[in-house]
Amino acid sequence: MASGDDPLKQYIQQQCTAQGFSIGNGDSGHATASSLDTIRQYSEYRPDTFTNFWSPPIWDSIGGNPFAAPETYPESEEMYPYVLRFEDEDQKKQWDGQQRSEANGDTVPPPYFLGYVQQLQNALKEFGFTFVSNDDEGVFGWNTYFAVREFQIYSGMLYLAQAPATLNEEIHPLSTQYTQVKNTQVYNGPVSGVADFETQRKIVQWGWNRWRCPVTIEAWSMESGKRNALYKIDNDNWAENLWGAKDFANNNPRMFAHDFTGYYTVPNQYHVPHKNDASTQPETGKGVYVTIGEYVPFTDHNNITWGGPVSKLKHSWEAEMKMTSERLFGKPLPDPSASENSPAPQNVATEEEQSTYKVIDKICELEAGNVFDSMNAYDSAILSAGLYHWTICLIKSSEPKIRKGELSAFLAYLAEAHPAIYQKVWQRFGIGIAGQWGTDGKSFTDEPPGHSREHKNVRKYFGWITLQEENGQFTMAPRERTFADHLRGWHWFYRLQMAIRTNPEIPQLMWNYARMRIRDIRATPWDGTTTVALEDGTTRIATIGDYFTSEKAITMITRWHVWYPDQMISGGKRGSKLQAALNNANLSGNPLDWTTTQETTLIDKLKDAAQGSLMESPMTTIQATTDLSGDRNSFKFDTSNLPDSPFA
Repeated sequence: MASGDDPLKQYIQQQCTAQGFSIGNGDSGHATASSLDTIRQYSEYRPDTFTNFWSPPIWDSIGGNPFAAPETYPESEEMYPYVLRFEDEDQKKQWDGQQRSEANGDTVPPPYFLGYVQQLQNALKEFGFTFVSNDDEGVFGWNTYFAVREFQIYSGMLYLAQAPATLNEEIHPLSTQYTQVKNTQVYNGPVSGVADFETQRKIVQWGWNRWRCPVTIEAWSMESGKRNALYKIDNDNWAENLWGAKDFANNNPRMFAHDFTGYYTVPNQYHVPHKNDASTQPETGKGVYVTIGEYVPFTDHNNITWGGPVSKLKHSWEAEMKMTSERLFGKPLPDPSASENSPAPQNVATEEEQSTYKVIDKICELEAGNVFDSMNAYDSAILSAGLYHWTICLIKSSEPKIRKGELSAFLAYLAEAHPAIYQKVWQRFGIGIAGQWGTDGKSFTDEPPGHSREHKNVRKYFGWITLQEENGQFTMAPRERTFADHLRGWHWFYRLQMAIRTNPEIPQLMWNYARMRIRDIRATPWDGTTTVALEDGTTRIATIGDYFTSEKAITMITRWHVWYPDQMISGGKRGSKLQAALNNANLSGNPLDWTTTQETTLIDKLKDAAQGSLMESPMTTIQATTDLSGDRNSFKFDTSNLPDSPFA
C-alpha cells in the first residue's frame, strides 16, 4: 500500500518513522511506549478510513499490524491533551472549558483528524453507550455528559463484557457474542461526567481489551416462559441496547437486562434462558438475562403523552418479592383457619400490626400489585417504586422546575438506617440525596423560601438528588427535566429494581415509611380551632384521626393522599375534599362519641366526594372490600419503631 495513496496515511507513516519505528510491510514485534503514543495520538478516528484506533482497519491503512498489543500501558499517558467537559466543542476549539489555538502554543488535532470531543463520543459509542449520538458530533452536550458518567459507573465494576476479536455483525443481539471478563483496570475515580485523564486512560484500556458495557437492555418476545426472538426497531437496527425510556416505544416485547457485572446476586430461577437453551442455568462467563418489565405508552388526563418502563406482577421475582407481613416486620398474621383449640402461635402479629398491615396491603395492591419490585417510569412521576409507588420527582408542565419526590426522601432515610446499602445501590453510581434524614426527616418537609409549594403543609416528605463532581463531592442537581428523564431510562430503572430485589432491608424500611404517612395524616389538625372533649373533662385540638377512625376510611384517605395530597391536607389542616365529606354527612357533636352509623355515613360521603375524578374508582374499590372493617374505631395503629414525627 503506497504511502502516497492518502495524505493521512503518509502523515501517520512520517510520524511513526520520526519516532524511530518503521511501520513498513513485514515489520513485527512489540511496540515501544513512544510508538504506542504515536499510534494513539495520530491514528484517531477517521470514519471513511478507520473504525477505532485499536482495531484492525487502522493497521491495514498503514501497511499491516506491526506489533501486538502490549500487556501494560504507560500510566502517565492520556488519550487526549485536555480534560473534556460539558459544553466543550470541537468546532470552537474549546476544550477543558477554554478556547485553544496553535498561535497560543496549544495542542490541537492535526490535519485530517477528528476533534477531541468527537473522538470521545466515537469511543463511547463503540463501547455501547450509544445514546451519546443524540448530541451533535463534536459537541459535549448532556448526552455526552451522561454517557461519560455511565462509562465511569461501569468502568468501576469488577467484571465487564468483552467482544470477540472478530465480531459477527449479523448475529443479534451482539451481546450473545460477549464473554464476562475480570476488570483488570478498575476505575476508582468519581462518577462526574468529566472525561479527566484517568477516565481517558480507562477508555484507552477498554479499547485495547475490546471491553464493552457489561449491561445491555434488550427487547424479546416470549415463548413458554423463555426468550423467543429479539425485536427490531426498524429495518437496520435491533432492540438490543436500549437506554432512554422511549428508545423502543413498543408495548409488545418483554425487556431484559443482559448483565455481565456480577454486581447483583441473581438466583438461577430468575435467569431467563433462550428457548433453544438446553439448560435453564446460565452459561458460565456469558452473563445472566434478568427480567425488567415492559414499555407502556401513556397519555395523562391533560392529554400529555409520556411512555416508558413498567414492571408488574408478571415481571416480579414473586417468590421473594410478594408482600407479606413476615417480609415487612418479621411476624406472621394469625391463621384464620386455626381452631380455638390450636396452640397459640409464637411471635404472631399484634392487633395493631394486623390492622395497619391490612390498610397498607390494600394501598399496595392498588399501587404496586402487592409486590415490592413493581415500578413504573411511564408518566409524569419519574421512576416510582415502593409500597405506595413513591417517586424520585414529579414533572408539572405548568411549572418551570420539577417537583421534589418522596422516593428521594426515602433514599435519605435508607442512608440513615443502612448506610452501606445506600452506598451500594445508590451513591455508588455517582448520585446522592440532598440533606440528611436525622432523627425525624424534618429537612425533607420544607421547600426553600420562594417556592410555591410548602410541602410541610401537605404532610409529605420530599427530596431531590445530588450529583458527584470531579472533586468527588456531591452538589445539588438542577431541578430540570434533563436529569429527570435520564433517571427514567432503562439502566436506572434496572438498578433501582435490583436494589429492592437483592436487599431485604429495603422492603422492611418501606414498612416504616408507609406507616409514617398514616401517622402524619391522622395527627393533622382538622381546622386548628375545633376541639374534642376528652373523658377526663379536658379538651384538645381535633385531628383528622378523630373524625375518621375505621380501617376503610383510613385506607381511603391515605390512598387519596398518595395521588392528591392537597385535597386531603392543605395548609397543615384538613383539605377541601375531607371538609366536603364531613359537611355532606351532616354530623354534629363530639366525634369521639360517634358510632359505626356515623362512620358508615362518612365513608359514603368520602366516596361521593371523589365522583367524576380519578379517585372515584379506588374509593369505590376500597369501600366495597370485605378485607377492611368499616366499623367505628376499627383501625388500630402500630407505632412501634417509628422515627420521630417532624410535624409534632
